[in-house]
Amino acid sequence: MAELKTKQHDGEVSAFINAFADSELKRQDSFELVELMREVTGFEPKMWGDSMIGYLKTS
Repeated sequence: MAELKTKQHDGEVSAFINAFADSELKRQDSFELVELMREVTGFEPKMWGDSMIGYLKTS
């Protein structure tokens, strides 16, 4: 089986959003989406690669 190129790491989701969002509205919307996804999935957000936020059950 091939190794995945994109891997989960301990990067801060909030730091990524603050650096990525180029307006206050995008920043607010991003944090609202993170909270919505947390509620829907039941999992905490984790950074994957340089620019993805994922919600995955890790054993």
